[in-house]
Amino acid sequence: METVVGVAVGTILLAVAAAWILGRKSRSAVEDFGESRVVDPPRAAPRPLSELAKMLIEEASRQTQMNLSGDPMAVTRITEAAVKAQDELTQKGQTEINLPYIGADAKGPKHFSVSVTRDGTGRVTLRA
Repeated sequence: METVVGVAVGTILLAVAAAWILGRKSRSAVEDFGESRVVDPPRAAPRPLSELAKMLIEEASRQTQMNLSGDPMAVTRITEAAVKAQDELTQKGQTEINLPYIGADAKGPKHFSVSVTRDGTGRVTLRA
C-alpha cells in the first residue's frame, strides 16, 4: 500500500513539475535562473625576469633599435630563450639565441641573434 501511494505522489509531483516548466516557456532563462556570472580564474603573479633575460631584452632592443621591453610577446619569447640558454650554459658553457621576427617597424621585420658564453667565474657575455 505504501509503495502505491509513494509512486502516485511521485507521479503527481512529476506531472506538476512538467506542467510548470511547459507553462513558463515565455519567460527567459535570466528570469528563471538569474544573471549568469563569469568569473576569471585567478592568475599567477608574473615571475620576475632573470638577469640573463634582462640582458637579452636590452641587447635585443639595441640590435633592433626598438624598445622591446614594452612588447609582451617579445618579452615572453626572449624570456623563454633565456631559460633555455641558462640550461645550455650550465651544460656547455655557450649557446646561440636566434629569434627571427622579434619585432617590426616601417622598414620591415626585425630579427635578434646573439651568442651567449659563460666564463669560468660564471660571468655571462653577449656577442652579437
